[in-house]
Amino acid sequence: MRADVFRAVGEFGGIDIAEDTEWGKRASRLGYCIRYEPDMVVYHPARKNFAELTAKWDRHIAHDFVQARSEPLWWPRWVARSVAIALSPAAEFRRILASDRLTGARARALAIYSLGIPIGLAGGVLLGAYIAALVEWRAAFITMGIAGIVLAPIFIAVVRDLPRPPKPAETQPVPLGAVFPMLARKPSFWLMAFAAGCSSLTGYGLALWTPAVLMRSFGFDLITTGQFMGSLLLVGGTAGVFAGGWLADRLGCPPRPGCCS
Repeated sequence: MRADVFRAVGEFGGIDIAEDTEWGKRASRLGYCIRYEPDMVVYHPARKNFAELTAKWDRHIAHDFVQARSEPLWWPRWVARSVAIALSPAAEFRRILASDRLTGARARALAIYSLGIPIGLAGGVLLGAYIAALVEWRAAFITMGIAGIVLAPIFIAVVRDLPRPPKPAETQPVPLGAVFPMLARKPSFWLMAFAAGCSSLTGYGLALWTPAVLMRSFGFDLITTGQFMGSLLLVGGTAGVFAGGWLADRLGCPPRPGCCS
C-alpha cells in the first residue's frame, strides 16, 4: 500500500468493526483497485487454543451482525446464513477426521462419524419391517433400492475424496508376495483382523438367525421383530461404536510414524 493511498482512504476504523474489510470497501468506493501480490508475506498472531479462536470468531460474528442489520431484508438472510454456516462442517467432516493435525479425541470423533452405520441399520430394519408387513416384502427391497439411488448422487456431490499426496518418481511398486510378510510382523494387523472377524461373525449371525428365532420360537410378528431388531441395532450398535472409539483414545498410542507397528 502506498502512503498517498492510505492518506486518501483514511485510517482503520478500530477493533469494534471488521476494520480491514471496512477499509477495503472505502478504498474500492474511492476507485482504488486491490490486487493480489503472491510474493507478499503478512505476519499475524496465531491463536494458541480453542478459547482464543472462539473469542475471535465471536468478534467476527458481532461485526457481521452489525453490518447485516444495515441491509434490507437482513433478518431472513442472516438466518439462512447462520444455518448454512452451522451445516458447513458436515461437508468437510471426513477431511477433518483424516487430518494428521487432529489429536486427543481422534478415535472418538471417528466413532461419532461412524454412528451413521448402526443408526442407518436400525432405521432400515424398522422401516423395512413396516413396509413388508403392510405391503409386501418385495416393496421393502424396492423402496430401499430407490432410496439408495436417490441418495447416491447427493453423496457423490457433497462428500469429496481427500487429496492424495503426489507419488514420488522413485517409488517402485511392492510385489504382492512381499506385502503379507510385512503385515505379518505388525501386531496391529492381527488384532484388527481378529476384531473384524469377530464383528462379522456376530453381526451376520445376529442379522440372519435372530429374526427367525424370534418369529418361530417366540411368536413375534414381522413388525414386532423389526422393532426388536431395530432397537437392538440402535442401542447396542451406537454404544459399541462409541465405546470402541473411547477405548481407542484411552488405550491407543498417539498417531505417529511406526506407532503400534
